[in-house]
Amino acid sequence: GLFATLETLSCPIQRPTPESMEMLGQNYGFILYRTKVTGPRAEALLTIRELHDRAHIFVDGQLLGVLERETPEKKLMLSIPRGGVTLEILVENMGRINYGPELHDRKGITEKVEFTTASGTKELTGWEVFNLPLEPADLASLKYAPGRTDLPAFYRAAFNLAQAADSFLDLSTWAKGAVWVNGHNLGRFWNIGPHQTLYCPGPWLKAGRNEIVVFEINGAQQQAVAGLAE
Repeated sequence: GLFATLETLSCPIQRPTPESMEMLGQNYGFILYRTKVTGPRAEALLTIRELHDRAHIFVDGQLLGVLERETPEKKLMLSIPRGGVTLEILVENMGRINYGPELHDRKGITEKVEFTTASGTKELTGWEVFNLPLEPADLASLKYAPGRTDLPAFYRAAFNLAQAADSFLDLSTWAKGAVWVNGHNLGRFWNIGPHQTLYCPGPWLKAGRNEIVVFEINGAQQQAVAGLAE
């Protein structure tokens, strides 16, 4: 799982408020923000100001919901017990606007995170931030174990080929994430479509043993990948 291996992938950066990827020296991939929220707080509304682009919100390791740039008015409701909770926000950079007035398109949480209760609105501070550009060297340092999880996780498998050739990987049983074959990033997938496969060039494969790594954000229905000729 992702949260169990954060210290392997990235050293935490301490910040009083969340900052964008670019302000923390990162240009692509994912970024995770973590803070402690004190309680008790009943019926609190969580709001992310200027989220770029898509965030999974976790409370004590459990998925609370998803917030997206396209729906800035959306908020998430939660209750904080007396002992408080750990709030984690995993943000995905989904590509940059490269024209018009939004050309300066920073990624991550570009303003602030707020809680609104009956007593008013408060900005959350005291953040740990983890850079997750997911470079090939990052993947090489991951440690794997058998198991299943509904949390974001990396999945690894090996397959043998008699001969390398161009292929298309069928990811229709997965939800959303990215794929690497033999250390090469094939791209991202999302079950909303329109395509359900990723092109895998023959030169990136080899006769004999090959390795595939899938980063699944939403939790896969079935962890299986098939190679297709077209």
